[in-house]
Amino acid sequence: MYLHLLFVCLASVCWVSADEKSCNTTEYQAAYEELHKELGLLDNSNATNQVRPLSYDDYTVVLWDLYLSSITDVDENAQTMSTQVILSNAWYKDKVYWEPDDFCGISSISVQKELFWIPDAVFMESIKTEFASESPYVTLNWNGYFVKVDILSLTTVCSMDLYRFPFDTQTCDLTLRSLSLRDKIVLGDWSSVSYQQSLQIPGEWQLLDVISQGNHEETYGHLLFQITIKRKPLLYIFNLIFPVFCFLVLDVASFFINASAGDKLSFKVTLLLSLSVLLQIPTVSVIPLIGIYSCSIFVLIGLSILETIFVNILIVKGKETESAISMETRDVVNGQDGHSTDSFALGGVRDHMDTDTSGNEESTCTSDTGKRASLCWTRAAKIIDVTYNVLYIITVIVLLSVLGKRWFL
Repeated sequence: MYLHLLFVCLASVCWVSADEKSCNTTEYQAAYEELHKELGLLDNSNATNQVRPLSYDDYTVVLWDLYLSSITDVDENAQTMSTQVILSNAWYKDKVYWEPDDFCGISSISVQKELFWIPDAVFMESIKTEFASESPYVTLNWNGYFVKVDILSLTTVCSMDLYRFPFDTQTCDLTLRSLSLRDKIVLGDWSSVSYQQSLQIPGEWQLLDVISQGNHEETYGHLLFQITIKRKPLLYIFNLIFPVFCFLVLDVASFFINASAGDKLSFKVTLLLSLSVLLQIPTVSVIPLIGIYSCSIFVLIGLSILETIFVNILIVKGKETESAISMETRDVVNGQDGHSTDSFALGGVRDHMDTDTSGNEESTCTSDTGKRASLCWTRAAKIIDVTYNVLYIITVIVLLSVLGKRWFL
């Protein structure tokens, strides 16, 4: 109830009487000095102005409004957020009001803040707080309300969940608390901040909402502002996600390169080295999806290289076997030819024919065995290559489906 009354009174700050007197410059200057004299602001003799005003019982009600003007930096590794905010607060003090009609329609004046009691409050999550613009004056309105506006540069701690990076949404808390009067000040939010939802902040982040705790309810000693921001993922899509996906497509396309050629292996190694340059994983306790995405593709390409090496070994083994059997066959044939020449010289025509026949049979058998052994190695290499390619494509489809579901749903 108290905050509702204060809010109604504060809404009338900009009210100007319809019967406002028309004054010239001299009259306005005289009324301005007379108003300062009546409020005891000329000689600073009114010491009671620096006493904490009481709204009810022993409590002082202070209304706050936070406007987020920019997000200058978000450090995921340090878990901090740097922002610039416009912090406004208002409070009521008895016996410092006047009728604007009596003073040429003057409805508000600027007074030095050292002359009056000023509420103190800090952001509990703040690591570094700087005044980007600190005015030595506060605005005193005709209805007894003081309004103070400061522009602050804040660096605050923000616990971030980067699991869905770069499609993540973060909520950072700013807790406003009075240090000297924790149990004597009632903090309330000044006005609705829904207008900030349409605020477009340049840079990587988009502001979704800024809400305050309680929605004009009384909170003793502290007031919580929750800032919800969403990352703009387009930069990471084109600089990280899409290039890694292209490397994966190229690795699948390399299946159509002849495994026996050395170009396939060198091509895959080049892909792996290029992919290692793009690996960027934030240092957080839980590995984000983009880390799983990049590392999984890195491992798949690495396994593809090992499979290519193994298939090449089988192919080379088959060629070596075929070459060795061919050499043995030639040795056998050459040896039998020499033996047949000696037999012919001795006149043993029958022995020559028997030996020659048995030599040809042995040579043919050896040749067939070599071809079968070579064919077995080559066939095993092809089976392994085709099987791995099918399993590889299935794994890629499942991996991208699961990651896409977790990222976007």
